[in-house]
Amino acid sequence: MINMKKDDIKKLEEKEQITCFLNTQVGKSFLLKNNIVEIKDSESPDFLLIKKDKTKYALEHTQFIAKNKNTQYSQALIRYGNNLCRYAAENYEINISILIDKYDQRKFSLNWDDHIDYAYNPGFSKIPKKDKINKELENILTKNVDNLKSGKLVQECIKIEDDYFKISIDPFICPWTNKYDCMVNNAGMIAIDPIEELQKCIDNKNSKIDRYKTSCNKCFLLIYIPDSKYGNYYSFSENIFEHTFNSNFDNIFLYEEKTRRSHILN
Repeated sequence: MINMKKDDIKKLEEKEQITCFLNTQVGKSFLLKNNIVEIKDSESPDFLLIKKDKTKYALEHTQFIAKNKNTQYSQALIRYGNNLCRYAAENYEINISILIDKYDQRKFSLNWDDHIDYAYNPGFSKIPKKDKINKELENILTKNVDNLKSGKLVQECIKIEDDYFKISIDPFICPWTNKYDCMVNNAGMIAIDPIEELQKCIDNKNSKIDRYKTSCNKCFLLIYIPDSKYGNYYSFSENIFEHTFNSNFDNIFLYEEKTRRSHILN
């Protein structure tokens, strides 16, 4: 199965996420106010913002995902599914989207304790073996190439150890992401206003501010908040936006993928 280099995927995602931010009203106002005419890739910081007078500002990018035991499970399966999407395009010239569901035995159990556990510990956290599930995914694709090319939906169930997965593949753009990619049905307990976690995320970047400002007059931070489909189970209230965070940046911007809105953090 084809595998893009991690660094290439990361940089591509960063560019897409920066673009999402800059297309919001907050992002557009930021560019206009600061006379930014060009954005260049960099490493540390992630992007250089070139002003009309040729001076440079730094824009560092980071993601925030609230702590949850199920997050790695969701993200791992998304990576495996996205690899298959790229493999299909590369080898069969088919653009596909994938939905991965897992059968939850607790939901249909006759044991009351299973239902309690299902309520207080939703979703799944045990990641299946990479080689095993990749082989199963590739097998489903290989034997259904003609069906997919003719526009048909493909659905198959697979068993990996004691777990059952339903794999749905079709040759259409995913309506939730507007891309040909993979979605995973999972769940998790929601973190309400995780202010301390968000501050730790900022602190990690605060410690590197001197490096970012080496050749730049100002430095800004964009915190990108992925949606729950990536295993990010959180909820922000006005408390987040009224809280004063400890920051060494000139401004911190926050972009929420689920609302497609940007905010300036205090």
